[in-house]
Amino acid sequence: MPAIVQIRTKGYIYTVTYFANTVAHLTKHYLPNPQAIQQVIHAKQAIDTCFCEDVSISAMAANAHLSKFHFIRLFKRCYGITPHQYITERRVQHAKALLKQKHSVSSACFAAGFTSETSFAALVKKHTGKSPSAWRKMSNFQ
Repeated sequence: MPAIVQIRTKGYIYTVTYFANTVAHLTKHYLPNPQAIQQVIHAKQAIDTCFCEDVSISAMAANAHLSKFHFIRLFKRCYGITPHQYITERRVQHAKALLKQKHSVSSACFAAGFTSETSFAALVKKHTGKSPSAWRKMSNFQ
């Protein structure tokens, strides 16, 4: 028989069963602290505003009062990818938009925050299946 607990809050009585207790226990012990999640959300918002600049994951983790590795784990848990992968995706999206606006490959590369044209070309090809110049030509015809 499930254990029944009554909780009185603001004039209401809630009956909590074994299953609700189990969910509360699992939430408390296995889900991240809500405050830590808020810090990760703020870090993502910071990335969204300054992804073209040199973004330090260590600095973001320190700002969130978390270790670098715990920060990376929480970020991945919340968004499904690591902070570095997210920054790279944002930069590639921005570079694609610049290429579509007829910027040169070199200017799009550096304006999006990449430091090497070679790595930029490899990442664009990985994300789009085409080289930056081929993607630029293709997007200008659409």
